[in-house]
Amino acid sequence: MTNNPVPENDPTEIEHSQLVYRLLRRAASIAEVLENMPAPELGSKLDQDDQRVPTRRVSNYAHSQLVVATGCLESLEHMISRESEDEVSLAIAPYGYFALIRNAIDCLASALWLMEPVNGTLRIKRLLMLHLDEVMKASSFRASAGIEHREYKRTHFARLQEIASEAELGSWSLRKSPLPSMTKTLKQIERLHGAARFSWLALWQLASGHAHGKNWATLSSHMLEQIPGSEHEYGATFRVTGNYSVLAYFLLEVVKMLELSVRRYQELSHG
Repeated sequence: MTNNPVPENDPTEIEHSQLVYRLLRRAASIAEVLENMPAPELGSKLDQDDQRVPTRRVSNYAHSQLVVATGCLESLEHMISRESEDEVSLAIAPYGYFALIRNAIDCLASALWLMEPVNGTLRIKRLLMLHLDEVMKASSFRASAGIEHREYKRTHFARLQEIASEAELGSWSLRKSPLPSMTKTLKQIERLHGAARFSWLALWQLASGHAHGKNWATLSSHMLEQIPGSEHEYGATFRVTGNYSVLAYFLLEVVKMLELSVRRYQELSHG
């Protein structure tokens, strides 16, 4: 087995590799927009949300998720591309990059789910649910690492309850409002997704399968080439290589999801 790059001769794969690079460049331009994005305008919906929860701003959380998503795509570009004065070359291995795509989908789904409601009160409730999930996961990590976690969880949960009260959320209970799973989140926001061959959930599931090293994911989306002379009575040995066509499709959908998320952020940021 070798990890040395093999020249690509398939015209379709070459065409899709060029599309992959263009999509990564699109994501990089969006990252620049996010880096220079001004604070929400006074009186805008996001500004009104932030005034109700000034220590846990809706705009800050949404923006951070978008930044992490573009950071994942930037890391993917660094992973697979090499650029000189004269040319750009791409080389993909069968493994690794889908974990970055999965992370990007995670972040974009959280940002869209947070910003999707028309009602600001619902956006704030979702914000607090996201923060509580972070507290619970941080507490679980601290417990596994042998770091004090009970007081950490108690004090942070109490503070979130105070914020809910300060935001005048009435009888709404944070304790009784667990964050939906990523599967449920993606199903909830799928109505925002335009016509596509696969749902966001399907893309996330396949990327997750790759991220966890599952054979079904590898066989579903990679190229398989039988090694000459490897046949035996039970089968044969195959060489697995990355598939630019599949990667291009994933990136197309993820970049469109990113653009949709940024547009929603901008809509809420303008007065």
